[in-house]
Amino acid sequence: MADDHSHEFLKKLHAAGKGRGHNELAASLFAEVVPTAAHFSQILSHVINFYLDEGRQEAREDIVRLASLHTEIADAEILSYSYEALRKAILCVATLMLCLLIGVSQALILQYICSLI
Repeated sequence: MADDHSHEFLKKLHAAGKGRGHNELAASLFAEVVPTAAHFSQILSHVINFYLDEGRQEAREDIVRLASLHTEIADAEILSYSYEALRKAILCVATLMLCLLIGVSQALILQYICSLI
């Protein structure tokens, strides 16, 4: 990323935690951040898997090109690619759940999902 705001964030966190020691603030931050690591890992794996598909080679090459630019504009474009992959993943999961709820056969569900991707 072009800008790393972690130092700024930590200064604000320390100021907000008036009267708390460094250890207590660190423990609180740890307790909030660590449980979300699995969610972020899963999201990242969805995005990577989406663009590893052979039909998305052109987009994948564009993402690699953008990543080498190290600009805010390039970062925003990469984020757009990520949103697109996640949008399709969420659409597929939601469709699958709906179809299961109304009793559509698994074969029809898979056929429909494949047509979305």
